[in-house]
Amino acid sequence: MSIDPDSRYTQLINHRTRSKALLTKGFSELRDGRWTIAEELVWGSLILAAKEHGLSVGYILSQDEEIRDYIVKLGEDRKDRQIRDSFKQLDGFPDMIEKVRESGLRLDYLFMLLDDVAHAIEKLWSSSDDNISTTKR
Repeated sequence: MSIDPDSRYTQLINHRTRSKALLTKGFSELRDGRWTIAEELVWGSLILAAKEHGLSVGYILSQDEEIRDYIVKLGEDRKDRQIRDSFKQLDGFPDMIEKVRESGLRLDYLFMLLDDVAHAIEKLWSSSDDNISTTKR
């Protein structure tokens, strides 16, 4: 399936804008102690960053499993643990919240986990930019 270049560019901008907004809001919610909301917002940011990256190389990703598989493969191909494990780390976030609540585990661990995922998202954005630049040449 082919996509019109203007429409593709509009979608890329839309995905990036929304992904950045969700990530920023997610960390704001985390700082305010609304951990579950923070998790959902970072999930949304990661999904949009993955869709943007896929679109930057010509793939239209829509199904959750398809998006996860794409990110795992991309991380493996690049030997990048942060990208490869980003969804797995978010899967473990609810358990980490529970550990913080029950055992008094330091709150820093929640920030570190989401910060790791945020770095993966930023790498996806950067790689998308590189892909788009290469395509325009």
